[in-house]
Order: sequence, then structure tokens, then C-alpha cells
Amino acid sequence: MAQPPRSWQVLIVGGPSGVGKTSVSYRLAHHFGVGITEIDDFQVLLEAMTTPEQQPALHFWRIHPAPEQLTADEISPPARGIRSSRGSAPPSRRFTRQEYLMHEQPRSAVLPVHEVIARVRAWVTLHASQLPGFAGAYLWAGITALPSDAPFALYRDVDVVVVLAALPAEDTGEVFFQGLMIEVIYKTLDDHRDADLVLADPSAGPNLATTQILADPTGILLPLQQQVAAQYREPRWIAARCAAARQAVQQQLANMRQTSDPGHSQDALWQVWGLLNGLSSMLAVAQLARPTTRRTLALLGELLTAHERPDLHELALAVWGSAQLSRAEVQAMLDQSVNVFDRAVVVVKTPTPFGFTIRAHLRPYLQEATQELIDAGQHREATFWIVTLVTEAYLVLANDAPADERPAYAAQLRTVLDALGYTSAQAWDTRVAAAERLTHEVVQFL
Repeated sequence: MAQPPRSWQVLIVGGPSGVGKTSVSYRLAHHFGVGITEIDDFQVLLEAMTTPEQQPALHFWRIHPAPEQLTADEISPPARGIRSSRGSAPPSRRFTRQEYLMHEQPRSAVLPVHEVIARVRAWVTLHASQLPGFAGAYLWAGITALPSDAPFALYRDVDVVVVLAALPAEDTGEVFFQGLMIEVIYKTLDDHRDADLVLADPSAGPNLATTQILADPTGILLPLQQQVAAQYREPRWIAARCAAARQAVQQQLANMRQTSDPGHSQDALWQVWGLLNGLSSMLAVAQLARPTTRRTLALLGELLTAHERPDLHELALAVWGSAQLSRAEVQAMLDQSVNVFDRAVVVVKTPTPFGFTIRAHLRPYLQEATQELIDAGQHREATFWIVTLVTEAYLVLANDAPADERPAYAAQLRTVLDALGYTSAQAWDTRVAAAERLTHEVVQFL
């Protein structure tokens, strides 16, 4: 029987969970007499969190050297393996997103840095380069300081700057590509025309000095990077970056002084967050080290210890509010935060300022990246990263959770803030005084 004519070679059917994609796809395949291949975000997540050695069936098509040469009999065994790898549920059973998130998940895979960069470069070529006004791309943050053969755990994200003629509506985004969490930072071409401005910037200077240019269609980025790398260590530019970082720290301290009642919002928490992140970055810039967000308090401790002032690290932990917390208390905070994150992923609807962080594939960035700090004995420092990610999840739940769930989540957030000491105006005054003392001591190292 002749098959109906069709004007396409490959037809992609996509959409949210539960809308009937599978039913429609099988009817179309039967009608046109064609094969069908299914893929969903759960499969992509599992591929990102496992290695071919752990789940050979799951990775079969990606690692096979010549899949187009396989016969039907050779294809069947791995296909059966993929079905069995989904667990002990009956064949007709489909996990919901909530059930998937609540199951214990495998640890993230580890790749060498050069493989990670190759995948990021592929994303730039396939996707970023198609954006209107695309003018280039380069790596940003921690990965730029790692050797090419260093291990890179995929519970960490990769920061990539995409240079455009004009900024889009949102200056940051998050994508998931070939198992990588890629945070996209948009900058304009005008941000890259003056090497002196870049060299004096405490954020742009360290990053461009050591970055890899992934694409440079305008021919502007590579000469800029070479000039910045050549002059980055000059004392005048170190001094300029330190001055800019110090000014930012003083502004955060001024914001803290102006807050009188820290108990009714997260504003006070974020002011302290900004101060400590600024102090950590300021010392890193002064010593030509790489600033970090996830390890802000850990890095600050390392830098202060190098100056033979570990007492100031304890003061920094007191200013943040985690100095007195035990490992068990922080572990409980993390476990609760992962549950909060999972629930936020399920219910999120309303846009929030950092809503791009509430994505299922970012779960390891909260859970595993924080657990690494706890396991290294840096549980008190780990609270900085927990708060960085989970406060957005609490905001999502305040907006979008069912009404009967919201009071419980609000109470949980209040418990987190109370554990860190954001309780009263009197406690806040004590914290501000400690922050002033810490800042005064740290700036002496510049």
C-alpha cells in the first residue's frame, strides 16, 4: 500500500508534559509509515548526570562511532536496555516530573576542561552565532583559570559571554546543552572597544586576561584579549582594579548603615551578601586570584589566612551569620533547600528577577556543588551558596505555590533567616558594627 505523500524529511513534535505529544506522534508515524524517535528532558538530564560506563545503553547513540551502519537486530538490544534503565516501574508507567525530582539522582559526570570547552564552542556555533547582532563570544569565570586537562564536574556551570550589537531584554540566561549548564552573560560590542576600561574593571580585567575567545567575527575581541593579558599584571592596573573594588565595598557598607529593620524582608541579607562578596573579590583582585561566587567565603578565608589573619575569617562568618552553625545544621538546611527548589521547579509560572535559575537541570548546581563544600569541612561557608540559589525558589513559591502551601514555605524561609541571625534591629546594629570592623581590617591589605 502506497504511503501518503509528505513535504518533510524530519518532523519534530514538541510541547509541555501531558499535552498529548506521544499520542499524536504515533498516529502520525502510522499514517505516514515512518519511524519515530522519542526524547525528553528527563533523558537529557540523565545523560548529563551519568557516564557511558555507568549507563551504556542510555549513551549508546551519542558514543557509537557509526550508528547509521547498524542493522535492525543490532539496534534492538540497546533500545531494550534503555527501556530497562528507566527503573523497576511497569513498561507503561511514566514518571512525572515531581516523582523524578524526588528520586535519588546519580552523581554528575566529570569531563576534562578541553571537552567542556569544545561543547561550549559548539553551542556558540549552533545557537549564539544566530542571534541578531552577534559579535563574538568568550569564556568567563572559573573555567578560564583551569588547565585544559583538569577535571570539570558537570554540577558546575560554565559562564559564557555573548557579545551583541545591543543588549537583549534580559542580560543573563541559562541553557542546557550536551550535558552542560551554560550561563549566558550578554555584553555589548561597545563594552569591548577600550582596553584601558577593561583593565581597570575588577570583574572584566581578570576574566579577559585569561579567557579563550570562542568566536570573533568582528576581529575586535582577540586583539583586546591579547592587550589585556599583556598588561594585566602591571601595578597601575592592579591598583585601579583594587580602587574600583574598594569603592563597591564601601557602597555596600553604606547601604547596610541605612537599613534600620532587617527582620521583614531579604534586603538586609543581600546587603551583607554583597559586602562579603565584594571583600572576597577585592582581596582576590589584589593578589591576582580569581573571584568566585560559590566559594566566596571559602576564598575569603584562604586569602585572609595567607595574610596570617584567620581571626578575620571568623569575623566574616559572624557578619554573615553562619559562624555558630554545625555541619548537621547546614546539612539539614541544604536538604530542605533542595526540596524547596524541586517544588519551585514544578510550580513556577510567574517571572521573577532570577527565574532563569529555577530549572530542573540546575538541581546539581545547588545540591552537589554545595555538598562538595560541606564534605570539605566548609559547611559554614556553604551557607552562602545555599542562600544564593534557594531564595529565588522561595520567591517562586510565594507567587505560584498553592495557597495552602505558602504559609509553610514562608515559615521555612523565616527559619533560614533566623538561623543566620536576621532577627531584630538590635542584632542588625551589632552586625553592622562587625561589618565596619571587618572592612577596615581587610582594606589594610591592599
